Amino acid sequence: MAHDYQSFSGVSGTSAADVWAVGVYDDFDQPYENPLMEHWDGSSWVEIDGPSLEDGGSLLGVLALSPTDVWAVGGRGEIPARTLVEHWNGSAWTVVPSPSPGQRFTGSDLTALAEHDC
Repeated sequence: MAHDYQSFSGVSGTSAADVWAVGVYDDFDQPYENPLMEHWDGSSWVEIDGPSLEDGGSLLGVLALSPTDVWAVGGRGEIPARTLVEHWNGSAWTVVPSPSPGQRFTGSDLTALAEHDC
């Protein structure tokens, strides 16, 4: 999908045929920037639609634990004003509730200590 503007800020993969890149895109006819998620399957990049965010957002970091367990973090809102955490379960991205300890707080990086401790 072509956008008026797009920028990538994070990349992570589990193999040469399973890589995710995240960032932000803007279509100038839309009111907000939106999160961008693209997947490399070993031969081509494909943009994967995420959940619709009525107040926009951007993604700054991504961590691929397996082909069915990928996490992305960033900010949500025009400023952005709140954290944004999204999860890929192998078939769809969903927004996951996350802490927002104050105004203008965004997530920018991820690490995993164990399979269920990201």
